[in-house]
Amino acid sequence: MDRIISSVLFDHGYSRIKEDEGLYRIVRSRDLRYNTVPLVEVSKDKAPQLPSNHDYFMMEYKLDHPSSSRIISKNLRPFLSRYGRVIAPDGVNRILVQDSANNLNRIYQLITHLDQEIDKEILRKVEKREQRHHALKLASTRNCSHEKLQ
Repeated sequence: MDRIISSVLFDHGYSRIKEDEGLYRIVRSRDLRYNTVPLVEVSKDKAPQLPSNHDYFMMEYKLDHPSSSRIISKNLRPFLSRYGRVIAPDGVNRILVQDSANNLNRIYQLITHLDQEIDKEILRKVEKREQRHHALKLASTRNCSHEKLQ
């Protein structure tokens, strides 16, 4: 019954957040980012203990190779559900992923495969591409601002 309720809510754009034992708060899925969802800490050796349903959780994955955090977070985005999100804070060896329990179980498997040492040359190329992209954005912003003033 629990999985059915979670699934019906998910299908209609809602989710539930566990408040207490047997007590849930129903929220619009698009508003999940403004609510605190249960946090689950995991690592390569410690798999998540999540229910098989569509309730949302925040998974904090401790990386073995922190240099891969940006690349992993960027490559996970296509696998997130509509209201899922991934955050890889700079200088921290963790990735935060908020998504449904079913999807987090799948994403955990992806992260464990991607969490490996990144070749220095690949890292240099990624950083160079990001710098170029940032420079183009700045130039584009300046051009737009300049055109509006004239």
